[in-house]
Amino acid sequence: MSTTGERLYRGMSAADRRADRRRRLLDAALDVIGTRGYAAATIPEVCARAGVTARHLYEEFGGREELLLALYGQVVAEHLTVMVEALRSEADDLEATVRQTVDATIRGWVEDERRARLAFIEVVGVSDAVEEQRMATLDAYAKALAADAGRLADAGLIPERDRTIEARAVVGMVTHLIADWLHREDREPIELIIDEVVRLQLAIIAAGEGRTSGTRASGRRSSRPSSSRRS
Repeated sequence: MSTTGERLYRGMSAADRRADRRRRLLDAALDVIGTRGYAAATIPEVCARAGVTARHLYEEFGGREELLLALYGQVVAEHLTVMVEALRSEADDLEATVRQTVDATIRGWVEDERRARLAFIEVVGVSDAVEEQRMATLDAYAKALAADAGRLADAGLIPERDRTIEARAVVGMVTHLIADWLHREDREPIELIIDEVVRLQLAIIAAGEGRTSGTRASGRRSSRPSSSRRS
């Protein structure tokens, strides 16, 4: 039901109509930018696909770059939800846990190449504002992985240590691999890329164990600092 004094048009309130226009604009922008690229995307084309006027786009987003930022933020938020859900899976086997996360992360992008192209190609170098959001996004992914390392350490699957740089390296690796895969005509099967990322991430974890000064992976975190941690 409408609230008192609220005018309905075709059964929708003003707020509902605006939300619907925003959704259609974002859907249209994903289709245009994700297939033809940001440089080729024009406001008239996006508006035509969305079935709205340019005035509505400017009222909602302010311009083309603001539309890109909003779309990028939405796509990333939806993907992060998928990845975080995978990170919450029961941790009882290291390789299986890593594989589940890597599989969900990579497939979550490439199953809709429009989203992958937007996130890994089209937002790169657009402007200082877009680049700032892109770097903040990569940092958010790295922080999610680093935080999950604590859960794996509590489960006794990996030694406890600061894995901030390791997480950034993994995010950088996956970012480049997906961007490279999107550019290629002779694409490798995505299963092969997933297998390689799992292998490399496990190798990074194993290599890092040598820097933990004998700290053993156990169900408890050590309360006694090792001598190698002293500066």
